[in-house]
Amino acid sequence: MQQRKSIEQSARAQIQSVCGNNSLTPQQRREQMRAIRERTRQQMDAAISPQQREAIKACQQARGHGGGGGFHGGGGRGEGPCGELNEPKEQNPEPEP
Repeated sequence: MQQRKSIEQSARAQIQSVCGNNSLTPQQRREQMRAIRERTRQQMDAAISPQQREAIKACQQARGHGGGGGFHGGGGRGEGPCGELNEPKEQNPEPEP
C-alpha cells in the first residue's frame, strides 16, 4: 500500500507539472496526462500481485467505491485536472460543404 501511495503521489506531481507548463497546448496537456495515467497504471499493476489486486477491489466495493483509479480531476464538474473546462465532444459533426 505504501508503494501504491508513492506511485500516486509521483503521478500527481507529474500532472501538476504538466498543468503548470504554459508552453503546452490543451491537447498536448491531455496527451501528456494520458501518458502519465497509463504509466501509473502499469506501475500499479507491477507493484501488486493479482491476489492483492482482488483483495483491494473487494475492499473498495465493500466501502462503496467503484474500484477505479485514483485520478479524478475537477470533482466531476466538467473540469479537467488543470481546472480548465473540458470541451464537449461532438456527437455527429456535419461534413464541410
